[in-house]
Amino acid sequence: MKKNMDGAKRREAEALYNLGDYYFNGIGVEKNEIDGARWFRKAAELGHLNAQYQLGVCYATGEGLEQDRAKAVKWYRKVADQGDPRAQYNLGFYCAHGLAVKQSYEQAARWYLLAARQGHHHAQYGLGVLYRTGRGVPQNHAEALKWYRRAAEQGNQDAQRSLSACQAQGWVGDDNPQSATRRDRKEKNHA
Repeated sequence: MKKNMDGAKRREAEALYNLGDYYFNGIGVEKNEIDGARWFRKAAELGHLNAQYQLGVCYATGEGLEQDRAKAVKWYRKVADQGDPRAQYNLGFYCAHGLAVKQSYEQAARWYLLAARQGHHHAQYGLGVLYRTGRGVPQNHAEALKWYRRAAEQGNQDAQRSLSACQAQGWVGDDNPQSATRRDRKEKNHA
């Protein structure tokens, strides 16, 4: 703690972030989310990526700061533009649900894809939903299955349930996502 206090006096971003984490989560000090958010802000203003993300979370949830989703979006975007999958997923979620931004499934798909490619299982599931429903992307069962599987392999229960639902609908049977697409085309041709 003393090391971080000394670093904070020198305005070292990592030390400021650590103090924010300690206060926000009550690690070695009495939990105080307001003080935690204050330290996060100081570190975020110095460009600390995790502090910027945590500040976005504080604004999104109203923990330590007054809830302000527009400010959350500002901080998430700053972090997402640096390649952080957590922030990319959050922006995708905000776009999909129209939270503090204009609802746009196309933008949701863009942000989800960036995070999903980095292994973010919630983004993988969200992207699967968009491909399954054709929102923001062309409907594509093979892509939906691919992303559901990737998320399910990481233990995402929503993705696991979605895979089961797809199987119940008959378009996942042989574990080959390409066959689902072929089966869909065959059904359309016979309809």
